[in-house]
Amino acid sequence: MLGMTQDEVKNTSWKTYTHPEDLEKDHGLFKQMLRGEIEQYDLVKRYLRADGEVVRVHLYVAILNRAQPGEQSDYICIAQDITSEFAREQELLESERRHRETSGFLSALLDSIPDHIFYKDATGVYLGCNRAFEQASGISKARLIGRNDFELYDQDTAELFVSKDAEALGHKQPGRSEETVVYPDGRTIITETLKTPFYDDAGELAGLIGISRDITDRKTKEDKIKYLSIHDVMTGLFSRMYFDTELYRMDAANELPYSVITGDINALKLTNDLFGHSEGDKLIVETAALLKANCGDGIVARTGGDEFSILLPKTSGEEVVQIVARISKAFETRKNESREENFFLSVSLGYATKTNEEQTISEVLKTAEEHMYRRKLLEHQSIRSTLLSTIKELLFSKSNETMEHAERMARHARQMGGELGLNEVDIVSLELMATLHDIGKIGISNSVLSKPGALGELEWAEIRRHPEIGYRIALTIPELQGIAGYILCHHERWDGTGYPQGLSGEDIPYISRIVSVIDAFDAMTEDRPYRKGMLSEAAAAEIIRCAGTQFDPAVSRVFIERVLGMPFAASGSHPRMENEDAKKDESAG
Repeated sequence: MLGMTQDEVKNTSWKTYTHPEDLEKDHGLFKQMLRGEIEQYDLVKRYLRADGEVVRVHLYVAILNRAQPGEQSDYICIAQDITSEFAREQELLESERRHRETSGFLSALLDSIPDHIFYKDATGVYLGCNRAFEQASGISKARLIGRNDFELYDQDTAELFVSKDAEALGHKQPGRSEETVVYPDGRTIITETLKTPFYDDAGELAGLIGISRDITDRKTKEDKIKYLSIHDVMTGLFSRMYFDTELYRMDAANELPYSVITGDINALKLTNDLFGHSEGDKLIVETAALLKANCGDGIVARTGGDEFSILLPKTSGEEVVQIVARISKAFETRKNESREENFFLSVSLGYATKTNEEQTISEVLKTAEEHMYRRKLLEHQSIRSTLLSTIKELLFSKSNETMEHAERMARHARQMGGELGLNEVDIVSLELMATLHDIGKIGISNSVLSKPGALGELEWAEIRRHPEIGYRIALTIPELQGIAGYILCHHERWDGTGYPQGLSGEDIPYISRIVSVIDAFDAMTEDRPYRKGMLSEAAAAEIIRCAGTQFDPAVSRVFIERVLGMPFAASGSHPRMENEDAKKDESAG
C-alpha cells in the first residue's frame, strides 16, 4: 500500500507519509484521543507512496490500553486502501454531475424552442413537456406528468390524439398530421404535429416524442389566398378562372345536361359617369347579390367588369328559362322597392344548354353570348328610353327644375329657333338642349343643390362641375350625343368670364348661347324658395342690361323683341336682381 518494507514503516513516522493537506486534521484527532477526549476516530485520508503516487485510505484508530499520566498508551491503527472504491465513487459523482448538467441543458434547450414539445410513454401517459407547450395549452408540467389525454382534454380531442399516437407507434416511424386542438380553457388552434417513436436501451418501444407548431395564422392566410384565387374580391362571387375550371371539369365528366347563363349590366358606365365609381361598384355588388340569390346551386361568377356567368349543373333548357325569368323578376322587384337607389339596376341575360356530347364548350358559350347580345339589341330601344326617362326623373327630383319649367323652356326654344331661322334638326337639338341642359346636376350632392342658405366656395366649385358631368352623361346616350358640346358650354359668358372653359363671343356654340338667354329669363320669372319671381318686364330689362357681357347681344335682341314682344331698350324703372339671388339662380338654372 505504501510501497515500503515493514522495517521502513516501523522506523518512519506516519506523519512523514501522510499527505500534507490531511496531516492537520489527522494529528488533531490523534491528540484528542491521547488526551482522553475521544476513544477512537476514523477518517478518509491520503498517503504518499515512495514513488509519489497518492493512495486513499480509510483509517480507523482506537485506544487499546490507556496508560497512567506520563506513560504511553497502547492504540491500534487499521488502514484500508480505498483508492479504487474512491475512484469509482468519483466517477459516479462525475457521471451524476454530467447527467444533471446534460438534463439541465436539454431542459433549457427544449424551453428555448417555440414549438410545443411533449413526450409520452408507450401507454400514452405524459412524461414531460417544454415551456411553450405549457403556455399554449394552459396545462402546467406538474399537472401534465402522469396523466393521459382523456384526463386532460375533452373526449373528441383526446380520441384524436390517441388515434394519431397509435398510428405513429403502430408504424414505428414518424408521423405528421394537422390537428384542430381544443384546449381545456376553450381556445381552439390548428397545429401541425410530428410524432416520433423512441426506444429504450433494449431496443423496445418506450413511447413517443411530439413536436407541435401553431399554424392557425398560416392556415387562415392560406384559406384567404385560396379564397381570393377563386373568388372576385368585390362581389364575393367566383372568379372567371374558377368558372372556366368547373365548366371544363363538368364537360369532361360529361355531366349532362348543364346550362350556362351570361349576363351584362346595362348602365354601368353611365352610373360611373353620373355618380362616380363608388356608386358603380354598388351596382355591381347589387347585381351580383341578385344573381346569386336566384340561381340555387348554380356557380355564379364575375367574368368581367360588368359581365357575369352562371354554370347550372343538371339543368335542362326548360329549367334555365324559368331561372332567367326568376332573375329578371327579382331585378324588377328590387328596382321598384328602392327606385331612387336603383335607377339603373338592369341586366341583359342570355343562356344555352348542352344536351349532347357533340356540342363543344365554345359552342355553348357562344350560343349563350349571342342570345344575350340579341336580347340587348331587342331591349336596346326600351333601355335607352328608360334611361332618358330615368335621367329626366332624376333631374327633376334633385334640382329646382320642374316639368312646367322644362315645358316653358322647350316652348321658348322652339319659338326662338323659328325666329332665328334654324332648320328642323337644329330646332330639335335646341329644344332637347333647353330641356336637359342641366342634366349634370344629377351628379351633384343633394345637400348642395337643396341648401337654403348661401353656398360656400367649395360648394360653388361643385355646382360649377355640372356642365362637365352633363357632357359626359350625354356622350353615353346616343340620343344626347349631338347636344353634349352644347351642354358643356351653357354657362359660358359672352365676355369670357363663364365656365368651365372660359370661352367668349362666337367661340361659344350658338345653341348654348340661345339656351343661356332662355334659361336666365325663366329662372328670373319663376318663384323660388328664397324669392318671389320677377315680372317679365323686369327680367327682360336684366337680360338687356347683361347683353354684351353675359349674353350674346344679337340673341338677346331676338328673344326680347320677337319672343317676348318687348322693346330692346334699357330701362331704369325695373329693379335689378340682387347679386346673391342671381348666384342662386345660376345654381338652380
